[in-house]
Amino acid sequence: MLKRQSLKMKNIKVVVFDFDGTIADSLPMHFSKIIDLAKNRFSVDKKEKEIIQEIKNKSYSELMKSFKISWIKIPMILGIIKKTQKDLYLQVDKIKVFPGMEKLLKDLKENSYKIGILSSNMQKNVNKFIKINRLNFFDIVYCESNIL
Repeated sequence: MLKRQSLKMKNIKVVVFDFDGTIADSLPMHFSKIIDLAKNRFSVDKKEKEIIQEIKNKSYSELMKSFKISWIKIPMILGIIKKTQKDLYLQVDKIKVFPGMEKLLKDLKENSYKIGILSSNMQKNVNKFIKINRLNFFDIVYCESNIL
């Protein structure tokens, strides 16, 4: 069980989490789509591990330079991201909760914290994931698809 004093969180009342890569281990699914996009649509000639490392460590503008993608292609990329999120809805049941996350959420809730999710993923994906995994700890779930 969490103890407020031990975490030095006595003044904190709300804890907000990102969804993808924090609560949901959805990044492998996203990365497979991104790698496919990079290699097939934009002819990125890098190894998968290198592409993933760059995605994790670089800003959008750094990625655009590294992958030699014109800013003119942003609307197309955003469209592909939206399609990927729509496709994800059909596979949400395959995505796992990160180990220890359920216990952390339960402990926070038992210690009277409000818990939220802030995500660029689609609301229906997040809601379905929460329902499937019985993570009904959240007071706030806010999704905004405008990632820029």
